[in-house]
Amino acid sequence: FPETVTPWGTDISAHYGWTPFELRKNPLDECTYITYHFQSGIEQTLMMYEYFSYTGDTAFAVNYLIPFATEIMLFYDQHYRLDNHGKMHIGPAQALETYQVALNPMPEIAGLNYTLGKLLTLPQAITTEATHRLWQALYHQIPPLPSEVTGVKKKLAPALIYDMLMNVENPELYAVFPYRIYGVGKDDIETGRNTYALRKFREDKCWYQNVVDAALLGLTDSARIMVTQRVAPEEYSKSRFPAFWDAHNDWIPDVDHGGNLQIALNYMLLQCEGREIRLMPAWPGDWDVDFKLHAPFNTTVECVYRNHRIEKLKVIPEERAKDIILPNTIQP
Repeated sequence: FPETVTPWGTDISAHYGWTPFELRKNPLDECTYITYHFQSGIEQTLMMYEYFSYTGDTAFAVNYLIPFATEIMLFYDQHYRLDNHGKMHIGPAQALETYQVALNPMPEIAGLNYTLGKLLTLPQAITTEATHRLWQALYHQIPPLPSEVTGVKKKLAPALIYDMLMNVENPELYAVFPYRIYGVGKDDIETGRNTYALRKFREDKCWYQNVVDAALLGLTDSARIMVTQRVAPEEYSKSRFPAFWDAHNDWIPDVDHGGNLQIALNYMLLQCEGREIRLMPAWPGDWDVDFKLHAPFNTTVECVYRNHRIEKLKVIPEERAKDIILPNTIQP
């Protein structure tokens, strides 16, 4: 799936280009921003998996998730060669739209790592042995997450090799979101936080996801500042209605601006991994809140927090209450 896909499945004409095929510099695409930008198929697979993890809808998994995931993973299995260590050599490639010359880009590596890890947990009763073998083999062929050292600090890198800076994204942080390898309660959170602290592009608006990364890394003060800035009146100055956001990068209303705001607020209040439900992992202690949110395994969490204390906490089904994890800063 290209980055700019039409409803009927092809690249949009302006990006594919009008030059006759035999005269093209690159037969794949004339727009360099999306020539090798394929990873949205992995991201869509993860969203479909998460729908199944929240709902337990087996029919959806059998009829939609597994067939879709199988085709996406077949692409990665067949499109790239293996290096001398038996790992995928993901190139020619790019790291999002920003680093347009790249080898082993972070979004693909983190995406395959995290998403295949999830797919391999699907019940064997709804997957075939052949599908499971394909996913298992591909999982073992994923290259290591690219990283580098700045000063004395280890941080994640956009790719193993990267060049030709053309946009303003931080692809190295795709290992935080949408592929949540680093974050609150996970191994080596300091590497994730180092990467965030040393990121190249720091502005937060529209599709920039700094606010989401801050929430997932438990950086409460940063998340507080950015969600507050996103809802300021100047963010919808050209419109009568709040949430009819100005065109920060592309069009009015800027749905990306509000979408990142919603995602960040959700992750400030609730972060789930496996059966864990982390309550308010990045919520300011002096902000009162009343919320009801969904969690995996057909779970809902309803909470009222006022004056630095939890006044109400209702988890349905009740047996999931044992999976709640509170931060040290929140009093039950």
